[in-house]
Order: sequence, then C-alpha cells, then structure tokens
Amino acid sequence: MVIRSLKSRIRNKFEVSVAETNHQDRHQRAELAVAVVGPDQVPLDALLQEILSFVEMNFDGPILDYRNEFIHV
Repeated sequence: MVIRSLKSRIRNKFEVSVAETNHQDRHQRAELAVAVVGPDQVPLDALLQEILSFVEMNFDGPILDYRNEFIHV
C-alpha cells in the first residue's frame, strides 16, 4: 500500500511513468523504475534528481541503490 501510494504521488506530481519492477512478493523491499522521454538529457537528469529528492522526503526507508540510464536513439 505504501509503494502504491508513492507511485501515485510521483505520477501525479511529475507526470512520469512509474512501475514496481522487482520484489513484489516482499513486504520489506521494493524496486521502482521511473521513465521519462525528452529531447535533451540535462533537463531529464534534473527531473530525475528532483524525483529522487521527493522519494527521499516521502519514504520512510533507505534507498539502497539509484541509477540513471539514458538511451540515445
């Protein structure tokens, strides 16, 4: 329930795609993926950093890992 609420708040605040991508069978752990699309990497990176700050402020658990992956087509 906590993860569902966090995903919803991320979607509503930042208008991005969010999915729980791993550990759905565990109550103590979750993995979220956020996807954004745009023409320039710099503003997307800034947006992802803003989302990370939002998660840190609104989630009562440690963030074990965080990474950005940019695909240029």
